[in-house]
Amino acid sequence: MPNWCIPRKRHPASQSPPLDGCEVEITVDGKVTTKKRMDGYCTYQRLSRLGVGYNLSDTVHEVSIRVLDTQLDKREILFERNRDDFDKHPEKYTPHVWHAGAIFIVGEMID
Repeated sequence: MPNWCIPRKRHPASQSPPLDGCEVEITVDGKVTTKKRMDGYCTYQRLSRLGVGYNLSDTVHEVSIRVLDTQLDKREILFERNRDDFDKHPEKYTPHVWHAGAIFIVGEMID
């Protein structure tokens, strides 16, 4: 079995690394949108997709993503069944960060 198929051992919540969770501002060709980078399942680290540009013309585009200072009500975002984890391990939810696991670009990067 390939390494990528082998499930990793889950650590107890008290030993889990801090979780990402914030709001990001996405600017594509001057048009600004915001997206929350946390959802009701976020009691453990996982990759999730963040699309930033759809149906763009085949021209040069300017794209930026930045973490906003907005503090999310992470407990409220979690599904009710997951709020117990928040109450038991609030330190896990304290970080105000976002990590890009990968970047997929259709086209070429230019300076």
